[in-house]
Amino acid sequence: MAVAQEGPAEPAVMARYADCLDEAARSPVTAADRARAWREAAGDGVPGALAGHCMAVALTGSGSYAQAATMLKTLLDDLPPPLAQDPALRTELQVQTGHAWLLSRQPDLAEEMFARALDADPQNPARWTDRARARADQGDWAGARADLDQALRLDPEDAAIYALRASAWRHGGNGDRAMEDVQLALALAPRLPEALLERGILRRAAGDLAGARDDWLQIRMGAPDSVAAETAGRLLEQMDLNTSK
Repeated sequence: MAVAQEGPAEPAVMARYADCLDEAARSPVTAADRARAWREAAGDGVPGALAGHCMAVALTGSGSYAQAATMLKTLLDDLPPPLAQDPALRTELQVQTGHAWLLSRQPDLAEEMFARALDADPQNPARWTDRARARADQGDWAGARADLDQALRLDPEDAAIYALRASAWRHGGNGDRAMEDVQLALALAPRLPEALLERGILRRAAGDLAGARDDWLQIRMGAPDSVAAETAGRLLEQMDLNTSK
């Protein structure tokens, strides 16, 4: 939270908050327990809000996404003064809440929260991309593309946005436009895992199995810990099963 750098709290409270966030990154389960105890002891006010935020961050890190989202939403609704008067802080919490809802597979709630953040920060391409992800997770491919169009208007050099829009075009049934966006993404970032994943899917659909395999193997070699690599692995297994029959 932005208040970690400068906020209306005692230095000792801010130091404890910073330590809590550090621990949440290293050991989220332990941090969640400690933050819960701190929050219960702190009660209402800024210290309790900081403790609650740290607990929500730790819960997100431990995979308790729905619980984290609920906590963040409650914190957002009950921010104590003067935190409640900080528009940047409110927007940041809206984004964090939206991401937690998205991770908990509740994209409708995520879209609502991202829309609120977008209203407050419409010139930030990340806000448009956030809502596009939530819309895509609900199968609203046209809505996702519209948001990504806006994101690219604000940042036409972001390869990841082109890769996302390629996925939206593909799911919407337009493989040609999807490939155009893939090529734009790869021109900007030749090894972008998400773009290679999309190109492999499009190549497979066109019957170019060797090209698809090459793209997916590139992901697994170049970004083995990425989500795209996990998906590429599954697709390679499916391809091997189909070709062995």
